[in-house]
Amino acid sequence: MGAKLFAWLGGLAAFLAVAFFVRYSFEHDIIPVEVRVAIGFVLGAGLIVGGLMMKAPRFRITAQVLCATGVVSLYAVRSPVTRCTISRSSAPSRLSS
Repeated sequence: MGAKLFAWLGGLAAFLAVAFFVRYSFEHDIIPVEVRVAIGFVLGAGLIVGGLMMKAPRFRITAQVLCATGVVSLYAVRSPVTRCTISRSSAPSRLSS
């Protein structure tokens, strides 16, 4: 139970790091939108691939944690992008005519 608990806590910490990075960068416009999305998708996909490549039975829990963290990281990146795109497309035009 001890190793599993720390593995899941590590996965949770990695997910929170990704989620807060995305949120902070969106709120403060530190990194352009395209770069933020690319970083998030590469990180999420890398976590999933890393989990899938662990073949040894003793790393089964670690592989599951990496895959789960990758999936929720991809969701965390997709969710703010969708909200940002929707809010920009539905916003009224402020061009003076």
